Amino acid sequence: MLPATSQNTQPVSVLYGELTDREMQAIDSDGSTTPIHVNQPVWVIKYTNVPIPLLGPGANGTYQSTMYVFVDAVNGNYMFAIADAG
Repeated sequence: MLPATSQNTQPVSVLYGELTDREMQAIDSDGSTTPIHVNQPVWVIKYTNVPIPLLGPGANGTYQSTMYVFVDAVNGNYMFAIADAG
């Protein structure tokens, strides 16, 4: 179960793959950029029924979402998570 979630939040699948993300980039000393994750082995854990807080002025409550948690398959460290927009 994910921290701070309900019993209804359970992993529904775990996938193994390689992650290439060209959006997250490091800035090199010469000003050029290098992608941080290129063909990186990862575990992707899919959760459903994740309560996501509503954001913005006057926002109150949560909505149910699907969340994907990325874990480095080499060292087991948490990398990042993304949730669908509902």
